[in-house]
Amino acid sequence: FGAYLEAGYDVLSLAETDHSLVPFARFEWYDTTFDEGNTGFNQPSVASGVFGLTYRPMPQLAIKFDYTLRRPYTGAGEDIVNLGGGWMF
Repeated sequence: FGAYLEAGYDVLSLAETDHSLVPFARFEWYDTTFDEGNTGFNQPSVASGVFGLTYRPMPQLAIKFDYTLRRPYTGAGEDIVNLGGGWMF
């Protein structure tokens, strides 16, 4: 059980270029131990804030970086750095 909210904007959309640069932010909350038969939420649930940037030098290629602040309801949190790429063909 969970939900997320994400927003991003292509800051190069007003320029005359095929490139795209999208900073984004996402908040997510989820509970992987949720039980519908139980009247309440089980623990542990997790809340995360994700901040990142996606660069597309051409429509078929994407390079993405994000930083996640992951905070479980119980236990110590962790910070995660991701770097990825994608190619559409």
